Amino acid sequence: MIQTRGSLSQTKEKILHASLVEFSENGLEGSTMRAIAQRAGTSLGLTYNYFKNKDEIVKELLINFFENREKVITESIQHLSDTELAIETHLRFLVEDIRKNEMMYRLHLSLLLQPKIMKRIKSNEHPFQELQERDKKLFALISKTAQQDLGIDASVMMTFALGIITLSLANERSVDISLIPKLLIQSFKKGS
Repeated sequence: MIQTRGSLSQTKEKILHASLVEFSENGLEGSTMRAIAQRAGTSLGLTYNYFKNKDEIVKELLINFFENREKVITESIQHLSDTELAIETHLRFLVEDIRKNEMMYRLHLSLLLQPKIMKRIKSNEHPFQELQERDKKLFALISKTAQQDLGIDASVMMTFALGIITLSLANERSVDISLIPKLLIQSFKKGS
């Protein structure tokens, strides 16, 4: 099951999980509410009671994704005084999180590559915008610390990391992503 905020009904969790699987296999545009309901083992009407359309489901999935990621990232690095270890821990978290939530990362990546859909999903009254901003601020903090303490250009390092991870997702693990954290820090440290 996917990780969700607070306590959701089992039916809502089933719908969210079924949606994630459906979106992963058929894309957002290729999925239907009927297929999601069938996959979740619910009626179409009950599915509509929880979500009025696929965009609402995607928003809920993205909110859960960003909230869980923010919580784990913050917890994984807040007590580490060694910057190199904190950055490596952050990268290790990212790799582990991708392994655990591969379908969600695939969905997020596919949405990022479809600006019209992302524009439709984003709205000022929805918390997704705020979560995305907090995610950027957390990354900026890690980048600033990496630059000051280690002389690492963290934005370039993370671009390499995300590129390798994306390649791995696209090619079904053709690259061993568990090696990324240590290799990237060694490669990007000052004087390397």
